[in-house]
Amino acid sequence: MVTGSDVDALKSRSGRVNITDLATLQNRRDALLRFHAAYKETLEWMYTDQAALRIFSEFTSLPQNVVNKARELIPKESLLPDRIVRVDQIVAEAVSMKFLPAPLTTEQIREMIQIPQ
Repeated sequence: MVTGSDVDALKSRSGRVNITDLATLQNRRDALLRFHAAYKETLEWMYTDQAALRIFSEFTSLPQNVVNKARELIPKESLLPDRIVRVDQIVAEAVSMKFLPAPLTTEQIREMIQIPQ
């Protein structure tokens, strides 16, 4: 069985991000910070408590032996919202695929990616 982490090109890519618009960021920043903290707390629970796998099995109606593989197939590190990597590669691909007309500046990237401390 092959997973995304077995593919060299995918090992250093961010797999998940949380996105908001500027108005929400400006007007509901406190709620976003609480969401971010709860998201990280939930991930920690999902990867440390066996009850999380049982609940997921019940919710999805997947057999427990299938659900038990989830932690192996989807490493926790690939879900962490505090780690954004290879932005240069992502921007280059966005330009080549015409999602962006030109590469983003360092300031644009800094404004776009805001990770709470």
